[in-house]
Amino acid sequence: MNGIILTWVAILLPFIGALLALFLSQLEDYVTAEGKTRSWILVIFILIPTAIISLLLLWQMHLHLSQYFLWLPNLYLGIRINELSVGFACLISALSALLGLYSINYLSGDRNQTNYWFFFLITEGGMLFAIFSNNLLWMFLGFAIASLGGFFLISHWRNKSGEEGEKVGKAAMRFFIFNFVGDILLIIGIGFIGKAFNTLDFENLMNAWIRTPKTIIGGTSGNTRLLIEIFIVLGALIKSAQFPLLLWSLSGEKNDADLAKAPLPISSFLISATLGNIGIYIICVFFPMFSNKGLEVHFETELFNSIPFIIIGWAAIITMVTCLVVIFTSKNINRIMIGTSLFQVSLTFLALSAGNELGYLATIYHLILGSAASVALTIIFGMVIESLRIKQITRVSGLRKRFPALQILGFISILSYVGMFPFSTYFSRDMIFESLRTSVVPSSIALLILAMVATIVLIFAVGKSLMKILFGETNEEYSVRPISLQSMISEGLILLWSCFAGFILIIVDTPTPRFFRGLLLKDLDLGYDFPIFSNWAISMIMLLIIPLVLVGTFFAYRDGIGKIFTPIRNFKGTKMVMSVIEHGLYLEKINDYLILKPFSFLSNYFTWTRLKAPGGIILWAILSFVILVSILFAGGRP
Repeated sequence: MNGIILTWVAILLPFIGALLALFLSQLEDYVTAEGKTRSWILVIFILIPTAIISLLLLWQMHLHLSQYFLWLPNLYLGIRINELSVGFACLISALSALLGLYSINYLSGDRNQTNYWFFFLITEGGMLFAIFSNNLLWMFLGFAIASLGGFFLISHWRNKSGEEGEKVGKAAMRFFIFNFVGDILLIIGIGFIGKAFNTLDFENLMNAWIRTPKTIIGGTSGNTRLLIEIFIVLGALIKSAQFPLLLWSLSGEKNDADLAKAPLPISSFLISATLGNIGIYIICVFFPMFSNKGLEVHFETELFNSIPFIIIGWAAIITMVTCLVVIFTSKNINRIMIGTSLFQVSLTFLALSAGNELGYLATIYHLILGSAASVALTIIFGMVIESLRIKQITRVSGLRKRFPALQILGFISILSYVGMFPFSTYFSRDMIFESLRTSVVPSSIALLILAMVATIVLIFAVGKSLMKILFGETNEEYSVRPISLQSMISEGLILLWSCFAGFILIIVDTPTPRFFRGLLLKDLDLGYDFPIFSNWAISMIMLLIIPLVLVGTFFAYRDGIGKIFTPIRNFKGTKMVMSVIEHGLYLEKINDYLILKPFSFLSNYFTWTRLKAPGGIILWAILSFVILVSILFAGGRP
């Protein structure tokens, strides 16, 4: 029962904190000093306790506790505690606490901090409610709450004057429409599950999945399962900003109505800590069913179908390539950091596309380690914005002379992010590559090769961005502010998380990972050629190439400009390609015509960006619930 109580406290604390933020805003003239005291109160008494409670649940996760309340006929409200939900709760709450701590100084002087903290906590609370829910209905409702909270966070600076304010509103509307498409696909998939298997309860769904389902559109039971899998996978990919609708988070430099219009801590919070993980969690929940290779009851038919995994893999690869294009060409620090965070999310999806147990293990490993590395890198670049109030990377150079500590932390963050041995992300990425190599899913070898190439290019792209900031001539016109103590503390804690996990993996977790035993209650021998390397060829290639690329990047950009590449930049063909990319024509127009134009009429009826009252989030939650329940009851009682 203690585990149940702790879970409810972890879920409710962020919502209580949201109400506390509203209450403290009324005292602003007396004690909150433009929000700084209020921010510390919320971090110390809400965000940090939520993270601590989630960590305490690690001792309860093997008990598989659950609690049900009959709310409507055949509809139960309840929670469940298992290895997957507790793992995601620890990740979400810990990153939320660190990013909350970092936000204090980043947003100092912001007059709209009440809305910031309200929707920050609502988003975290919605995520925790979703992952601890005991059925698909409540999971969807929790993600809907988190998504609407994310909408208001993206539109945080909507009151800016002129064109910038309009772009913020467009960015929020773009997210709303694309997220709505993902919701519709998930609703259809969940509705089909309710009709075909007559259950939405997670504990019953696995047993129901191997039975003969009711046919939906005709054909065999295998076709019914495949149809459900495709809708769930597509909805999950869109919710996590993967191809084809990834441009709610990224866009071109000219048509820049994207996530980069939000504060930098929010872009990291949404991609690495909350909304970017929605699709990963959904597919992890269904993974035991989608990857089941047993025989269907009463029929000699394999349950496993490779099509959903192929969709996941190629969507992830295309998203990774798009992120590389953005990182290489963008001049906006915020947009570059969005690209780096989204790349790690796509790499996690790539592990899931392997469709085997090793891929599932690699997914959880890389989610925990890669998310931390992404946040660490984001905070480093965020310190630059925090100190200079400049977001254009072309205007920043020579900071190593002013901030020696930034140089040291920056290099450690880069090594952790790109997976330099023995940093933790080396092992999770190595495990991803091995899962693809041993996968039976068609095209997995092609995905492996493309992922290795993309990872090598990423090392150069990210290293180049950091070198441009640190080296070169210092601009004496800078108005430099000192880096805050809480930013340094946040960076130090996240680097400890990201770096020392690698040493723990070496010492205690290979070649028979205890983590997997804790996650699935079974031992798995990785079958590595060497205890800490998955494959002599793949592992050695990455082990040698990563330092070579990093050293090459250092020498190429030690002047802060990269003069060696000037002839390439001045080449006419390069300028034409850059012009296309800057205008976002590589994917933006496709999304505009297929998605944004058909839904443009919504702007005449919904003025979401003008909503200042938090009651809008309650309205959306109610509407989502009514729509989903209507579909479920029309198609078959859950």
